[in-house]
Amino acid sequence: MENSSEPPNRSRGIDAATRDFGDDWLWASFGWPDTACTAASRSFARAAGGSAPVTGRRLFELVQFAPPIELSDLQRADDVGADRFSLGWITPIGQPRIRFVGSLIFQREGRVTTALQLLLHRAGRVPAGERDTVIERLSAFMAAGDEGIAFHIDGVITDVSPSLLRMLGYTADEMIGRRTTDFVPPDQHAQVLDAIASGHDVAYESLAIAASGRTVPVEYRAGAITWQGREQRVIIVRDLRERREAEERMRHLAVHDALTGLPNRAHLDAVLAHRTQPDVAQQSPFAVIFLDLDHLKRINDSLGHHVGDQLLISVADRLANFCMLEADAHGPSWIARLGGDEFVILLDYINKDQLLHFCDRLHRTLRSPTALSGHGSVRVTASIGVAVFPDHGHTAADLLRNADLAMYVAKSAGRGATNLFVPTLASDAEQAMKLEADVVHAQRNNELELHFQPLFSTSEGRLQGVEALLRWRHPVRGLLAPLQFLDIIERLLMLDAISAWVLDQALAAVRRWRKLGWHDARVAVNLSRPQVRAPDFERQVFDALKRHDLPGSALEVEVTERLLQQDEDILQGSLSALRAHGVRVAIDDFGTGYSALARLRQFPIDRLKIDRSFVSPMPDDTGASRLVSSLLHLAKSMDLISTAEGVETEAQLRLLRRLGCDQVQGFLLARPMTESAFTERMPMWLGVKPAEAGQT
Repeated sequence: MENSSEPPNRSRGIDAATRDFGDDWLWASFGWPDTACTAASRSFARAAGGSAPVTGRRLFELVQFAPPIELSDLQRADDVGADRFSLGWITPIGQPRIRFVGSLIFQREGRVTTALQLLLHRAGRVPAGERDTVIERLSAFMAAGDEGIAFHIDGVITDVSPSLLRMLGYTADEMIGRRTTDFVPPDQHAQVLDAIASGHDVAYESLAIAASGRTVPVEYRAGAITWQGREQRVIIVRDLRERREAEERMRHLAVHDALTGLPNRAHLDAVLAHRTQPDVAQQSPFAVIFLDLDHLKRINDSLGHHVGDQLLISVADRLANFCMLEADAHGPSWIARLGGDEFVILLDYINKDQLLHFCDRLHRTLRSPTALSGHGSVRVTASIGVAVFPDHGHTAADLLRNADLAMYVAKSAGRGATNLFVPTLASDAEQAMKLEADVVHAQRNNELELHFQPLFSTSEGRLQGVEALLRWRHPVRGLLAPLQFLDIIERLLMLDAISAWVLDQALAAVRRWRKLGWHDARVAVNLSRPQVRAPDFERQVFDALKRHDLPGSALEVEVTERLLQQDEDILQGSLSALRAHGVRVAIDDFGTGYSALARLRQFPIDRLKIDRSFVSPMPDDTGASRLVSSLLHLAKSMDLISTAEGVETEAQLRLLRRLGCDQVQGFLLARPMTESAFTERMPMWLGVKPAEAGQT
């Protein structure tokens, strides 16, 4: 049995694909872009190297081309995404009188070329049918990469790749000659036999039995190939263990806060929705305790966000331990982190005195000194607001809103205090009502404007796109972000009109930038739920592109995971129509709402944007770093461009570059800005690295 720690050796499988034709076939693999030979068939080594080894030597040291070609010719072909480079006459250095013909094949992992495969056959010595067969079989071995590959006739295995042997732990003798069904569990036999009987190209997820007897989750991709005069089936086997583990991590993260490990807002919403259901709600009342840490911003600004994060982790641990210790005295409680400096505790409610006693002890627990590495210790206070079900609300939204209102009253009263919700607090929402009235006139008074935040390639630092962000320049309150007014716009049914305005203004800016020299300028625009549900949504987008004389490639639409889950059927058709028109599609805030990869793969997606909540704790939080690494691995496995949002430190940028993230966006590089400010910086960004751009 092969040693499972043996490094991948794809040359053995490829050499097997060419060995039956002896010295009439030559094959070699070269690194890219250095073109150093990494592996070769024995026939190539004899022809090109003679008695000297060929590994480590450059392509142009081993063969001569007529007409001549240079490395720059290959680089240009790679830049345009060519699959292969056709050659004229090729003469191995070791056999100058023998002429070969063939191709250089670009081998890629996702979008990145990793190697060149040189496949040559002796002129006039190999029939066309055999030539096509060898090329097809070689392509199958290369397409498999480190995945396993097997050939079979009528279910009897005729050949296997070394990578499949390593994956399952068998030797070649233990697999060749046996039936394919010997290596899948009995309850999977019918699916395998149906795939064989169909004779069609198929792909499906199943299980494989390893030599140890354990089952391995795998994906099978099967197709037909003619080899040595007979039709055979080729099966490419992808090991899904890492993907399943990553999915499990994503599932956990979907309901847990990445920084503190506590349940997150999504988990809290689900728990509250359950506890407020009529059949459950009759059991007992409970209190929603909304806790907001005082002066965390001061710590972030003076000592840095990494110290603020350290404090949040310590507070979370202290709160969790407190709830566990208080269970005997006050009944069971449950805690979640909403985000930022906000936490929520759910406590079974008995009476007001017990509730206030619980909150008083909670204040005392928080005020105990908290040690911060390298910065001594601090005393933490919190403002607490409480709403009780069912007296102060019958839904999760009502309870959280009223507890939040009570908390703000406590904060306004001097912080470090507790305040119970009373109905009169609702009158404090007058300011919100005034803001709602102002929104109605905002667009008519030209108070809405677009700001633009660029994104850069992580490796080269090139400007690769820009995201359009809505802002409201309120005449009294100043510049407002969407979180402060977007829910009002949606409630007033103004979102359709404003979304159309955002799209039009964003494309107008792209048109102007293209005239100024950014010829492939592309803008990303966020889609809202009412917008995509409009019956003429696709037509609105196409008309806007036509109005500004722009191709579909000038636009990228961003949808959230939550929107995909809510309107899966509608979005599948709409996004496919946009994609067919050249419009790119991105998933925004990826990882904040768990989506099964099988579902994501059904959508025409080009790019995944990793949410800032995962990026912010890096690199000090190793858990967050591992999670981001997993998300990047998932994006790569789906052949999607990856973008990290919220990059604020050089350390984060360096780590993302090392992890292979494709694009970055954040305050370190550039804050959102007006179109005029963006236009002023644009020429510089088209030629500098993000770290340099961040210094402007």
